[in-house]
Amino acid sequence: MKSDRKIFFYTLILLISINTIGYAAEIEDYSLGKAIFKLVFYIIITLIVLIIAVYGTRFIAKNSKRFVSSKYVRIIDSLNLDANFRILIAEINDNIYILAITNNNVEVIDRISKEDFDKNMGFDDQLHKYSSSYFKDYDYFNKIRSNIKKTLVKPNKDIDKEDENYEKDN
Repeated sequence: MKSDRKIFFYTLILLISINTIGYAAEIEDYSLGKAIFKLVFYIIITLIVLIIAVYGTRFIAKNSKRFVSSKYVRIIDSLNLDANFRILIAEINDNIYILAITNNNVEVIDRISKEDFDKNMGFDDQLHKYSSSYFKDYDYFNKIRSNIKKTLVKPNKDIDKEDENYEKDN
């Protein structure tokens, strides 16, 4: 109820001030009805302009791909990480390029053949597929990975043995 009273009070003050401005402009044939009509008319025009701006922006955003298209390059996806940094996935000929773009620089992060890239796979599946194929091709990385596993497992076994001895003592 209090908010309704506030709205009514502010509307009344607005209408009185419009009428006062009308008298200050010395318009002889000026009435409160015409002032209210003008106010409503201007509000409706403002709303129409705002609606046209919103839908026009959406239309331009949807159809901008037609204006920015290339015969040889197709942008698959883009991710804005910061105001000045984004990652772009682009298809050029039969390869997929992953690019890091800043204001002053463009870096090629990786190049993947089109056959190896599957758009329907999730990110985790794609990452696992890519990393497993990368490590399978290089025995050196497999050796490093197995050495890392051995060094990480050995301290855990020692800790487990210590825990078993501690439990036996108690």
